[in-house]
Order: sequence, then C-alpha cells, then structure tokens
Amino acid sequence: MSDLDHYLDDFGSRLRRARPPRGPRRSLVLTGALATATAIAIALLLVTPGRGGGPIAPVDAIAAVRQALDPANAILHIRIRTDLTHGAGGARHAYQETWTAKQPQRWRLHQWTPGRHNAGLAQQIAYADGELSFLQGGRLTVEQGIKEGSRQARLPTLVSQNGDDPDVDLRALLDSGKLTDEGEVQANGRTVRRLVSQDGIRTAVFDVDPTTFVPLGGSFTFKLAHASKLTVAFTVEVFERLPITPETERHLALRVPEGTHRYVISAADMRRREEMMRAWEKRCVRRGSGNVVCPAPPHELSPTGS
Repeated sequence: MSDLDHYLDDFGSRLRRARPPRGPRRSLVLTGALATATAIAIALLLVTPGRGGGPIAPVDAIAAVRQALDPANAILHIRIRTDLTHGAGGARHAYQETWTAKQPQRWRLHQWTPGRHNAGLAQQIAYADGELSFLQGGRLTVEQGIKEGSRQARLPTLVSQNGDDPDVDLRALLDSGKLTDEGEVQANGRTVRRLVSQDGIRTAVFDVDPTTFVPLGGSFTFKLAHASKLTVAFTVEVFERLPITPETERHLALRVPEGTHRYVISAADMRRREEMMRAWEKRCVRRGSGNVVCPAPPHELSPTGS
C-alpha cells in the first residue's frame, strides 16, 4: 500500500466517523476530520487574487523565490481552509496552518475551527530536538525520544503525505503513477493543472499551478453508506517561503499560555507505545470494498493519552 493509500484510508475513516451537526460537540469531531490525515489540515499570497481581485504577484515570482531560498535556509508557511457541507447544517469550515524548516527538522501546526464555541478545540502540534509536543485545552503533552525523519516526526498535511514540500511531493506522486494528470482546467476563476486519484471508493483532487506545481486547492470525496457521498473541499490560502530570521524562527515554537499543565512522556514510554501501535495495526483488516477497518486504538496511543 502506498503512502497516498494510507493517507486516504486514514482521512476517509475519520470522515466516516463524523456525525451530522447537532451542536457544539460536533465541531470537535470535524476539527480532526477536516484538519489533516493525522488529526490534523492549508490562496497563495503570491499567486491568488487579493482583496482587490487581482493577483498579488505574477506566477513567475514563486519560481524566483524558490530559487533564491534554499529549502535548508527557509521556513515554508502554508495555510489551508477546508469546507464541508453536510445535510441541512450548512457549510462547516476549519483551518490548518503550518510552518516547517529543515536541517535540523522542526515544524509547528496550528488547526482550529472558527466560532466562539470552538475556541477550546484549537490545537497546536510541534516537533523539534527529538520532542513532539501537543497543546490543546490547557494541556501540553511532550513526547521525547522522537527520531528526526521517523514517521512520528513527519508533518503530513492535506497536500503532502510525507511531510515534504507539497509541490515536490505532488510532482513525485504524479511521476510514480499514483496521480493521474487531467491537464489544465478552469477552477475558481483561474487555470490550474488537475491531478486526480480514484479507486471507486474515494476520489482525491489536487489543483496545482501549471508552472510551479504549487498546490492551490482540491477536494476529497468518499462514498458512504446508502449510496451517499461526502466531499471535503480545501483551498490553499497561503503558500510562501520565508528566510530564517530570529523573527520568523519564532513561528516554529509552540505558543504556550501561562499556567498550562505540562506532561512528559519519556523515550522509554514512547518505545512501549510503538510496540502497542504495531500490535494495534496488525488488527486492522482490508474489506472487500477496499476500506481498511481498525478497532478503536488504546487510549495510550492518543496524543494526550497517559
């Protein structure tokens, strides 16, 4: 099974567990479902229309920025909006914003759902110096002993399953045959290059800039019970590479409010969790429909499990 298959299986299973809206609690489910493959979710400042309706800068500016900024000396900043319309509840929106840097590997993810009822559901996740940190609801959990380049240290997003630069990752998926090139189409008032993956159960659509391969948006559609479908659309609102400076470096660190409770999970405890994870994954089965079904994971495997 490819990384893209794993990604879509996980994302689809989260969406299928989402319930129709019935009040503030639903937002907790959709925050994880809409954000990203791991509980997670990212109008390009340089190429999409600004408030005045015209492009902020020509497409060639992105290529120039990419050449000028060595990935090892830049911070990649992405913000994605996800939109889900389900039943009579109207559209639900969620956001995911990430900052990533390499050599050494470090990143921060911030995901949230607008609305005062959802303020407590905002979540931050960060990785640096072998520690993976989760901040939500006044609780900070720090997992130690995470190796750089390991699965736990990756930052999968809606537009990159391996934590790599999305434009590079999407091009690699296309070159490997995991995505089909449907050519240039019109979407949201501009020309995009459409990349598609479908297997009869799920369809993933990625719209990228025809010249730079920078992701612009797309959608995920999943077949549900009783011949119904669920589609989550996403729009890339920000995609920029920033030079690393003391000011931009601060975006990579968690912003922990004063008085936050801190819990540390040692490297030894992390090894025990890895064993539990492998045992749990062995209980997952692929049904004839192609869906991968797993039992509920042990509480200890949740980000805030103890």
